[in-house]
Amino acid sequence: MTIRHRILYGLICIGIVTICIASYILYKESSRSYLRVAFLRVGQGDSIFIETPNGSQFLIDGGPSGSVISEVSALMPFYDRSIDTVLISHPDSDHIGGLPDIIQRFRIGNIIQSEVVASSTLHAELLRRIKEYKIPVTYARRGQRFVLDAAHGIFVDILFPDRNTSLLETNTASIVVALRYKKVAIILTGDSPKGVEKFLSEVDGGNVSVNILKLGHHGSHTSSDEIFLRSFKPALAIISAGKNNRYGHPHKDVIERLDRLGIPYTTTLDQRRVFESDGTSIWENVSLED
Repeated sequence: MTIRHRILYGLICIGIVTICIASYILYKESSRSYLRVAFLRVGQGDSIFIETPNGSQFLIDGGPSGSVISEVSALMPFYDRSIDTVLISHPDSDHIGGLPDIIQRFRIGNIIQSEVVASSTLHAELLRRIKEYKIPVTYARRGQRFVLDAAHGIFVDILFPDRNTSLLETNTASIVVALRYKKVAIILTGDSPKGVEKFLSEVDGGNVSVNILKLGHHGSHTSSDEIFLRSFKPALAIISAGKNNRYGHPHKDVIERLDRLGIPYTTTLDQRRVFESDGTSIWENVSLED
């Protein structure tokens, strides 16, 4: 085979590979038809990845370490190096530990956070990177709505805070959101304590049928008050906690309360939990769990 033929053969091979990759990308884009919500396996911490049918991606928290990178990458196409929005529920290390790596690895379109500042070098480093990468910041306030997919009517409503959080304790300052898609609603609470739950029960309880409720503070006894659970009546509770964690999460009192109220629950102790929805119903996609 002459050098000319080798070059021609190489170009043909490159062309075929390029066509295959392009076809794969087009197939993946066209086949995305459901809202996907993944409660990631990040150990003793929180991280939730949301992707809408139009490809919009919304990440809530980043767990305690860089392990969030492999979790997010497992759910994103290999060619996608951007995340539209990152919401920081509050700046405790088990929620922001992996976010500096996320910011360095992916292009972030927007940051949603509250005004509370943790007295830690980790939070200082995160704030430094947000500034370094010139990522726009929005401060969360009750009543705000962030549209993730206008064509499908998917959006996130801020339920808390309703005030400036700079003087609040970090858990109390947790941003609470409702992810809504037609008839489906998912409430995500950060580490909100019972005091915030009381507020939410009074102003929002009974107003919406909740499909999934992520329990506050990893199933700690400081959250998941009975009045709160009765007010929102979730069809399923999610507990984000690490296997054999030193805190004993989820707390036995919380589990007993869920059992007494007849609320089924699942955890991220052993694997990520991935749910998909068409706006009418919601189901668990076990093929995407690991």
